[in-house]
Amino acid sequence: MAKTPHTPAKLIFRPARPDDARQTARLIFETFPKMATYLIGLGDARRAKKLLTEIFADAGHRFSYQFTELVCQGGKVVGMFIAFPGRGLTQKDWRLARVLLKHYTFSEKLKLILRSLPLIFIKEAAADEYLLSNLAVRKGQRSQGIGAQILKLVEAQALQADYHKLALMVDIDNPDARRFYEEHGFKVKALHLEADKRVKHLGPGYQRMVKELTT
Repeated sequence: MAKTPHTPAKLIFRPARPDDARQTARLIFETFPKMATYLIGLGDARRAKKLLTEIFADAGHRFSYQFTELVCQGGKVVGMFIAFPGRGLTQKDWRLARVLLKHYTFSEKLKLILRSLPLIFIKEAAADEYLLSNLAVRKGQRSQGIGAQILKLVEAQALQADYHKLALMVDIDNPDARRFYEEHGFKVKALHLEADKRVKHLGPGYQRMVKELTT
């Protein structure tokens, strides 16, 4: 008897809730593991995941549940994304700093500030751009077109908010991610190189990519 072809369950997108913290924080961490470990965890990956989990329910910062949407399939979370207008990024970053600093000792606060200073000069998104801050798909569900569907939804959100450019950042040493975004119309607009002493922790740097959106 012939087997019935397996049809993947439909993807469901929903806003994240504070009680999604544990599983969502792990996915957020996967989108920038080197930087999360070096900055948020101060060199400790487990601490970075723990802090991302603890601050997820706090409002106003870039890793808050407020700006996060989950991708579900068959009742399980298979991915997530965080996206918002570029003009609000600075406020979200300052809010993130205030929320995080509560979790460190005085010496750790100084270390975090010193490690974060070079990032001030990196422009992720312009005021007229919509920013795709983070996008993750669980390992077992990759190469199934989920990432492409997420991009399609984010582009629709950007256009609905009257933004015609979608921006994001990709690590220079992540050619697969760059190839994926190039296949979907993004172009590299700028390179941001890390200082030599930080490369071993963070990699060589970042590529700013932008896509022009049309209705």
